Amino acid sequence: MTTDVRLDSMMLQRSLEYIMPKVAEAKYPELKADMHIPLSLEGGAGSDSITQIMVDWTGRAKLTSTPGKDAPEVNLIGLAQSQVVRSLEAHYSVNFQEARSHSQAGIDVALVKAKGAKRMVMAESNRIAYLGDPASRLWGLFTFPLLPSVISPIQFNDPAVTGEMMLNYLNDWSNLVYTLTNRTFKPNAALFPNSVFQKINTTRRSGNSDTTIHDLWRASNKYIEFSDEVGEADEGGFGGTPAIIFYRRDPEHVQHFVPQPLEQLIDIDTDTRKGVLIHQREAGCFYSHLSAVLIENVLL
Repeated sequence: MTTDVRLDSMMLQRSLEYIMPKVAEAKYPELKADMHIPLSLEGGAGSDSITQIMVDWTGRAKLTSTPGKDAPEVNLIGLAQSQVVRSLEAHYSVNFQEARSHSQAGIDVALVKAKGAKRMVMAESNRIAYLGDPASRLWGLFTFPLLPSVISPIQFNDPAVTGEMMLNYLNDWSNLVYTLTNRTFKPNAALFPNSVFQKINTTRRSGNSDTTIHDLWRASNKYIEFSDEVGEADEGGFGGTPAIIFYRRDPEHVQHFVPQPLEQLIDIDTDTRKGVLIHQREAGCFYSHLSAVLIENVLL
């Protein structure tokens, strides 16, 4: 008799249960690479490498007493920089019983798995755009091997560092690209670790000021058109340490190469099981002009 009461109670509870028709999917941080780094689809699916040929000139001009006599010769020097292209992949499969079971709960399991696999590929491509994958000889915005770097003498989470000190160094660093490129290029963007960006957006120059260090810095450097925080900056420095980057956000200067965008390829197709490969060709980030500088050692 007791068993019957318990069973009736359980059945009543189930009958009163309301299952919401919309499935709540997990949320992840925003993928910002396409906003921060110009994207290039050059190369095509069959490319195994991306090569940039750089040219410069040698020689000079001088005054001569006789036209056409003793004029200095001007020559070309060239440099070819190559980066490999790798496949970036994730896979999902669904068997017939799995599809039937989930459909009873109102879930299209193939669609949900497809969204998850695509998200995994997109998230890894986003990470590579910033940090590269040195083991695969792919480079990122922060990790390009020829990128100049500077060690910061201040750490933004040091209580002894004042707002005035932060502002002075931000102004100095903003001009470094111009100095390092022989007054040829100025940066127009800067990316910060999350905690540094929050610090400069909440710190005032002094107790008498309502303006943040971030706003004062931007006002003093009008050529900086864009600034943002990005999680990958927490690993952008040497050994995966936090770093700030000042760079020129311009496809003539830096690009993230994806020769083959995301595609779905069916690799298993039987009566009982379907399998799909989510695939992309990835070449990381490439600088055509080194109009960037990395600031390391920015946190204790």
